Amino acid sequence: MTTLDFLPARAAPTFGQDPEFDAMADELLARYRRDVAAKVNDPDTDVRFNNAVLFLLPFLRSALPSHNLRALEVGCGKGSKAVPLAHIFSEYLGFDRWPGEAARATNFASNFDRKNINLWEADAVDIGTILEKIDGKVDVIILYAVLEHLTMPEKLATLRQCWDYLEDDGYLLIGETPNRMVPVDYHSSRMLWFQQMPMELWKLYYGRTPRDDWRQIMDIGMRDGCFEEKAYRTGLHVGHQEFELGMMDMPSLERHIVADSYHPTMLNQYPYDDFEFAKLAEMRTLGGFPHWASVKALRMPAFFSRYYLEVLFRKGGGTPGNGPVRSIIPRRGLSHLPSDVVKPTLFASGETVVVTAEDLGITEGCNAGVSMSLYLPGSEGDFSVTTQFGRVLLEENVERVVTSISRYRQHVTVAFPPVAHGEFPLTIRPDKGGALAISYVFGRDAGESSFVRGPDSVPVPERSIIATSPSESSSIARPPFLRRLRDLF
Repeated sequence: MTTLDFLPARAAPTFGQDPEFDAMADELLARYRRDVAAKVNDPDTDVRFNNAVLFLLPFLRSALPSHNLRALEVGCGKGSKAVPLAHIFSEYLGFDRWPGEAARATNFASNFDRKNINLWEADAVDIGTILEKIDGKVDVIILYAVLEHLTMPEKLATLRQCWDYLEDDGYLLIGETPNRMVPVDYHSSRMLWFQQMPMELWKLYYGRTPRDDWRQIMDIGMRDGCFEEKAYRTGLHVGHQEFELGMMDMPSLERHIVADSYHPTMLNQYPYDDFEFAKLAEMRTLGGFPHWASVKALRMPAFFSRYYLEVLFRKGGGTPGNGPVRSIIPRRGLSHLPSDVVKPTLFASGETVVVTAEDLGITEGCNAGVSMSLYLPGSEGDFSVTTQFGRVLLEENVERVVTSISRYRQHVTVAFPPVAHGEFPLTIRPDKGGALAISYVFGRDAGESSFVRGPDSVPVPERSIIATSPSESSSIARPPFLRRLRDLF
């Protein structure tokens, strides 16, 4: 069994923004499987290419204002993102510092007949010099799975130079960057809090990792006197401190956010974990301290509660009207947990769950993006979500969800169509004797204007929801049921 056996054969209905876009995504995946996968023979490329088509492509398409933009990817790797993303840019530029990587990326791109991709090899130590040499303006700079592999001076210089280079209508995408602020190091050591330890403690403790291949790399670093260099290059997490030092303070940074990892496509790629709920609750607490505590309070943007940092900034200012994320755990007889309770529990199996606007902090007169996380081993049968006026937001079958994603997966995130404040409360219920185990329900106030004009004048919701295509057998819009590819690493 190969990695491709775990990947969905078709993308549709993945995006639901228009049939032409869905067909393009289907053709990309089909062509990769048919003509390219065997030649590449690389599980990492399999995963990254499919990630880019199923998640990153619709994420950027719904968040950017136009297809007539020029993009630059810093650290293009093997080209697995360049090929899909080139479909939504007028020109896609990219470079990589590792010898031969850009040539492999160019060869990979040649399998898809894309004429707007230009990739080359360059030393990324001084990105400012590279940016100055590019002929013309770059509208979007992409740092995807890059920052965690840079030394601290490189991280800060990269953020600063990329941000300074952009004009006010320019965008900076930072993605697949592991978050130092959470308790789990999935990326490197697979240990708790390891990414928060000082380097001196790393040297004493790294041997306890369950990951043999990573320990062997670090053993070489100890033997050859380059332990710190190996640690950085294998991946050191990024926290809010680098953003503050390299870009700006947190309150200012939040005003530049266009979309982040609470976007439904990102929630489907990285479904909500228990510790992320706890981190979101903790961040609300740390936003203020009593004056006698003499502690500097810090309000951080919601995306710092997630394991992977996925965020799109606009230098001239982000999308107005997007409120903070609120996450609740439905429980038997309760619509939400008290704010001082963090421990997750299950969740209303086989019972109706009612979610009010107050539970999710949705303000009056505003629309909301609402999603929920299902615990698949505890769910079965059909389920539905309706508003107080009987509007059906969702009708699905759990087995169909599991089949369309993967059978080994524990959670799936489901995004609803936009919900107006006046349509609450929402009723989530299993039908026909089914059982529904709901891990979390979470939402984001989308402000007074819930829709913006997306590319090609397709109306798409503002950062909170991706509208989905109706299924052939139902008039109800279905969410993008997408698999969690992180588990394949």
